[in-house]
Amino acid sequence: MAIEYLIHHDCPVKEALQIEKIVTRIKLGSSARAIMQHLAGEGLPEDEIRAAPFSSSLFGPEGEERRIHLTVGQALDLADELTHLGEECACCPIAGTEAFRCYGTISYPISAAGEKWLCSLCTAAIEKGGANASLIARIPGIGLKGAAFEAMRKEAGGTYFESREPASVTIRKDILTKKTITSSQLLELLFGTCPLEGRHIMLLLILAGADLTGDPPRPEPSLPPAPPDGDARIQEFAAFFERLSSAFLLGAIVGVDFQACKRTPPSGRADRFQRTARRLARPQG
Repeated sequence: MAIEYLIHHDCPVKEALQIEKIVTRIKLGSSARAIMQHLAGEGLPEDEIRAAPFSSSLFGPEGEERRIHLTVGQALDLADELTHLGEECACCPIAGTEAFRCYGTISYPISAAGEKWLCSLCTAAIEKGGANASLIARIPGIGLKGAAFEAMRKEAGGTYFESREPASVTIRKDILTKKTITSSQLLELLFGTCPLEGRHIMLLLILAGADLTGDPPRPEPSLPPAPPDGDARIQEFAAFFERLSSAFLLGAIVGVDFQACKRTPPSGRADRFQRTARRLARPQG
């Protein structure tokens, strides 16, 4: 389960295989590898693991569900079909080195360290001054409540968040007033609107420390350092901002979905994000 995003950038890879099929194979491979690792830990031999039953829900363009049944080995074989195609991603202008980096995830549960790091973006932006500080000052007044993320936070078992309370940062304090921003509000700012495009992408890059007022503008994020423990969620957030910079330079829109996991059964690994992928891949006009 994860927050998912897709940069809509046309390329030969997507011409060779539809993006929703790429996303499906990525998810099938990820889920099958997780099952394989778990069963291997229980001592099962590889041939038995590959023969283990595996199921997933796929969704059509109108949201119709189709349940598929296959084995772990078959799911891995489908994912392996991407290996050769992924070699074409070496020349992709999107930040990073991995294949299919136009599609990315930020895994649940979101760590407490990850939420604190998001709030540290506000502190860094205020210290930077100028347009960066001005953006932070406006956030409390634009109606962000973070309600959807707070509802997910209250679900039992820490499925979506490690912490029962959001992180927060004070952005202004005087004798009469105190203005704070929570990590839930920031998550809504980042992922509460689909698609991300134009001015919204610019605002998120300014939050991440980019200088868009120069000539030429410099959309590269200037991110606070991650804690030395190498928290995986922080690395995923940082990768999102780096790729958002690429989307800005390419003039691309970015599809996001933070609740795909809540709209499908837990075993439906290949979920409704495919509908977002299909919509973004559809020719405009």
